Parts: sequence; C-alpha cells; structure tokens
Amino acid sequence: MKCYVIEGNYGKPDFADYVFARAPDHSERIHWNDHEGEWVPDRDMQYEHGGPMSYGATVNGGRFTEQTRKKLRNLWCVSRSKHARPFNVIKAFDESLVSIPLISEAFKIAIEAASSDLFEFMLMEQIWDDTHKQPIAGGPFFLANLLVRRDCWDQERTKIVPQKRGDGSFFNVISSSSNVVLRSRIEGDLIWRDTLTMTVVCTDTFKEIADAVGCGGWWFREINVTDDR
Repeated sequence: MKCYVIEGNYGKPDFADYVFARAPDHSERIHWNDHEGEWVPDRDMQYEHGGPMSYGATVNGGRFTEQTRKKLRNLWCVSRSKHARPFNVIKAFDESLVSIPLISEAFKIAIEAASSDLFEFMLMEQIWDDTHKQPIAGGPFFLANLLVRRDCWDQERTKIVPQKRGDGSFFNVISSSSNVVLRSRIEGDLIWRDTLTMTVVCTDTFKEIADAVGCGGWWFREINVTDDR
C-alpha cells in the first residue's frame, strides 16, 4: 500500500481555483468579513455536526445542512483560470473545511463506482471563468464534501507542529519533511481527512482512479506507511 497527501499542483496548466461570488464576476467575491446581513460561506456554512471551525465537523465530518445546500446553490463559483480548457478538478483540498473542490461528473462517476460513502456531492450550476468570460469547460461540476475522518498519523514518526490563530486558538500542521501514517488506522480506506491536522490523505487505489480520469490539478505527494498490523 502507498499513501499520498493531496495538494494543489500550483503553477501547472491543469490547476484552477475558484471563489464563491454573488455574480459571474471575480470582483463580486464574498469575503469572510462581509456585513452580518449577508450569508458568507466561509463563516456561515454548516455541516451536520457544526460549522467549519467546530470540533464536531472536524472530527466527525458530516453532510451539509439543508439551509447550507440552499444558500450554496444560489452562489457563483468564479475562477480566474489561465487556460480555457476542460477541467476535472477545480481547487485542491487543504486543511480548511471551507476549501471544497469542484469535480467533474466523469470523476464523480469514477469515485462512486469504487465507493458511494466517501463524499457528499452537490451539483453547482453557476460555474464561471472570469478570465475568458465563459462557463468553465468540463462540467457539470459538483462540490465534493469529503465525509471520511481518520486519526491516521504515526505520531512517533510524524512531525506535527501547533500553530496559533489570531483569535488565540490553536491548530496543528504537519511538516512536509516527515509524514507517516499507521496502516492499521486506514485499512480498507481510499481517502480521508485526518482528525488532528485536517490533512487530506489517500491510498494508491484512489490515486489510480484520479489518474485514470485525468486530475492534473492535484499533486499526490507520497508519504510513508508504518505497517503496524
């Protein structure tokens, strides 16, 4: 078994990002600190077990609430892609629950053929390339809310560094120089979010699915596995 941290393939032609916006215009991007009367995704979205900064959503994951699904469907996903080309993934995973990739229908079908329990998929119809002033090719696109959580790190071999937020709270990050997962914690899994660092990790089986579809916007960084079975 091989395992990989999924990151953005930044700077490559296949990488694209997006922001939530009020209209098909990047200048209409919705910011965290926009006024209280407006629904702001990064601040106000809710999962079954809480908001994106909550302990419940961090540890347990969960599907979007019905109100969150309704609000998200009214928004635009606006990209400033450098290339007018089809994409299978738009945005990479990171350690935040508000960073939700968009994936193509072809990728969605391939994932569901392997397992129907990994993601909550939500169709987003308003997808716009603000650079080329046209819908992004490769759709339809779906928000991919990763549901699986695992406590996966071999903490004796993984360097985990606490970081302090501006509000005084703490979060954990991994040093890229030393990342090792315990095989006993992930046996049979394809992809998951770690509960301690929020890092998204997958196995070679999931990587093969992504490679077969063509997901050049994601970089699969190989990490080590401790066979502790």
